[in-house]
Amino acid sequence: MRPRENVALVMVVDGDRDGWKGRVASASAALSEAEERERQASEPICICVPTWHIETWLLWLLGEGTIDETEPLKERYERYLRTHRVDVSDLARKFSSGGDDELPSMSHARAELARLGRQGT
Repeated sequence: MRPRENVALVMVVDGDRDGWKGRVASASAALSEAEERERQASEPICICVPTWHIETWLLWLLGEGTIDETEPLKERYERYLRTHRVDVSDLARKFSSGGDDELPSMSHARAELARLGRQGT
């Protein structure tokens, strides 16, 4: 990396049964096993973990009723797509603004991305 470059690593991985906390812990454990230092808050590294998968976030962003991160919702999202159109710009706006009932994994991801923004990345 050159001194004037703004570069960041954004890792997006499904949480599946482990959830976002489990996946973040796994990433830390992998660094430790590789004898690398722990990820520092000042590093431009962001870990986003939709739980179970990205479709969970998409259903929440679409306002599709009660969304529970404890069970997979991929099939429900696929059924939704058969009868609806999705405007990605609407999803991006809602992701940016969040909400009172925001999913825990999405709150974590938004905080991670905001941290990158504060670092000027």
